[in-house]
Amino acid sequence: GAISTIAGGRSNLASGNCSVVVGGSFNTGSGAFGFVGGGNANTASGINSVVVGGLSNSASGFASFLGAGAYNNSNGYQSVVVGGDSNSPNGASRSFIGSGCGNVNTGNCSAIVGGQGNTSTGAWSFVGGGYSNTASGVYSTVAGGDRNCSIGCRSSVGGGILNRACGYISAIAGGTGNTTSGIYSFIGGGYVNTANGYNSTISGGYKNLAAAVQSVVGGGICNNICSSALGATIAGGIGNNTAGGVMGASYFSTPVAVVYTAGPYSFIGGGCMNVGTGDSATIGGGRSNLASGACSTVVGGTFNTGSAAHTFVGGGLCNVSSGGCSTIGGGQSNTASGARSFVGGGCSNTASAQYSFIGGGRT
Repeated sequence: GAISTIAGGRSNLASGNCSVVVGGSFNTGSGAFGFVGGGNANTASGINSVVVGGLSNSASGFASFLGAGAYNNSNGYQSVVVGGDSNSPNGASRSFIGSGCGNVNTGNCSAIVGGQGNTSTGAWSFVGGGYSNTASGVYSTVAGGDRNCSIGCRSSVGGGILNRACGYISAIAGGTGNTTSGIYSFIGGGYVNTANGYNSTISGGYKNLAAAVQSVVGGGICNNICSSALGATIAGGIGNNTAGGVMGASYFSTPVAVVYTAGPYSFIGGGCMNVGTGDSATIGGGRSNLASGACSTVVGGTFNTGSAAHTFVGGGLCNVSSGGCSTIGGGQSNTASGARSFVGGGCSNTASAQYSFIGGGRT
């Protein structure tokens, strides 16, 4: 080429106008103003392209850059491949690959720092490293891990395995098999959790679901907040808002048979298979308790029920507070069915009249 230069080496070719090949062997500078520093069988075919060295590397994009490594191809406009093996911007403009093996970015202005088999297809997307991760959403990020995907616009996955951040500005910090599909949804970690409600959060645990707007699951196993339960919270526990499952040593050996519709703004602190279906209902813990009345509260115990509005059961076994604003402190098989009635404790007591009071004992 006109005004081309070959400084040394063997079997090099500078066919582009003003191209330069410094050294090495079987290198080619075919693009105008192309540059090859050295190495073997490298090609700078793009205008203003640069290959510093390495083996069988190619810089074919306009003003593209390839540092070193082997079998890399920097073919996008102003694309950069620093090194590694078999990496390629695949035509993406202003894209970047730092190193690694078999990484491909097709999104304009996307970046892959390293790792193996990673793909950044969204514009301005980013993959830090790991294996077979994909950042397909615009401005999406996968920091690392194994086979993670950030699909939603501005979504992010920190690490872990087989996590999918699908919602707009949704995020998964880590874990395995987690999915965020709600807008602004978040999962901290755990296994096979799903946060698909708007602004929903799952901190961790196994197979938890936060489907409602602004719903929160702190952790635990198979806790469920359905899509209509605005602002509902389950702090932890096992199988809350479900029934019918058989719990083994650390998981349900028989899957849950029934999923209940949680009440809006309801709260379950923990325990096992507690159900809060009332609006603003609260269950502190225990097992198989039910708070179905609006603003009803069951603190703990087993098989206790607060079925009317503003009812309260402190604990015990098989107590039922069914009168409006009625209270049972504890005991067993007590019933407060009268409005504003009270049973302090004992066994098999019934306060059925309005404003009736039973301190304790047994009927």
